[in-house]
Amino acid sequence: MEYQKKLTIPAPPYGRRFAITDVHGCLQTLEALVWEQIQLQPEDQLFFLGDYIDRGPSSGGVIDFILQLQDKGYPVYALRGNHEQTLLDDYDLHDGERFKIVMTKFKKTPDLLNEFGELRLRYLEFCRSLPYYIDTDDFLLVHAGFDFGAENTFEEWHAMLWIRKYFPPPLTKLQMIAMMEKPKRIVHGHTPHSISEIMDRAKNQDIILPLDNGCVFGGVARGKFTVNDLGRLCALNLDTFEILTQDRLDEVL
Repeated sequence: MEYQKKLTIPAPPYGRRFAITDVHGCLQTLEALVWEQIQLQPEDQLFFLGDYIDRGPSSGGVIDFILQLQDKGYPVYALRGNHEQTLLDDYDLHDGERFKIVMTKFKKTPDLLNEFGELRLRYLEFCRSLPYYIDTDDFLLVHAGFDFGAENTFEEWHAMLWIRKYFPPPLTKLQMIAMMEKPKRIVHGHTPHSISEIMDRAKNQDIILPLDNGCVFGGVARGKFTVNDLGRLCALNLDTFEILTQDRLDEVL
């Protein structure tokens, strides 16, 4: 299946724009965020920044939710995350039986498989179709980020899924901005940030806007994070910079 590595999406004439990232199989949480917090309308644009699968109980359900919104005509756009890429890599690397063993051993998203232990075709096609980043009028949307230290920043596909450093030394923020054809804010997931940092960055309309609050990691202290720092699914209103949150409702695997 052919797919575009980049999408260019202009702002809608009517309606709002929201970004969500790192759902990780938490379907109940996603539904509550979309319908109760955002109160999504048919004219609203909704951008998903990758990592729909693993860890939560309903990876297939999250993908189905996105596909159903698209089938109903909602302007919904989904990006590739490192977890989707890892699934594709495992699928392409192993034959059928070995792939089943890998999926079973690591308890990877069992609901993506059919009764024969095979990856359902619609999920395979969905993951293969996902682009790496979206360029809007005023934002760059990506799963992990961009490597502005690379020769061809916007062709470093691996970095878009895995990078964790915004400004590789000795690159500065001003140099990064200067490398863009048109300065735009970057919205990304992949690396969990505390809810206070996410809120503060959005309030200050920073050039880098993290959105991953580690929905699947809440309720326990984790590294530098306290018990209450993580555990929410967040949505960013791209027009007002408001952050909407939903505490995790799903039990994680």
